[in-house]
Amino acid sequence: MFGDFVNETKSVNPKRELSVYPISEYNLEAIKYLVENCEMCNDSSNVNVNLATFNTSLWLGDFLDKYWDKMSYVCRMPIFNIMKLEGNKIITRTYETKSDTFQTESDLDKFFEEGKWKKFAIYTVSKFADLSKMSSFYVIRYADITEKYEVRDNKLSSILGDDS
Repeated sequence: MFGDFVNETKSVNPKRELSVYPISEYNLEAIKYLVENCEMCNDSSNVNVNLATFNTSLWLGDFLDKYWDKMSYVCRMPIFNIMKLEGNKIITRTYETKSDTFQTESDLDKFFEEGKWKKFAIYTVSKFADLSKMSSFYVIRYADITEKYEVRDNKLSSILGDDS
């Protein structure tokens, strides 16, 4: 099984980088990639007078202090693959990030607190200023990569009142 995998990997692209990085209290390297993604996505000229991005140094630290433990992975691209072992086969699943907008901090809190996912992959988060309304909002690009069996387990736990 792994012999074929090794040969396929060597012949396809031997210098291919990882596209998904795990986040845990023992490994925060993925946060570095999230900061890079946010900087890249926020690097606009702000020529539109109505909408501007906030510099990440003004808000991203507080965002991460609050939500880093709700994120499982950081992906380097908006579409990414995860290879895993299922039974005795190595399979590849492709995921595409989606974008959600949050008008208030409480909406953002609710999103992270009530998230039904077991595995959450984030690509980028941006904070915008809407100068015409003098308000701000967040846009998050993410993917829920929770497996079907994990969704089932979550539903069973919620029905049975089990918080594990």
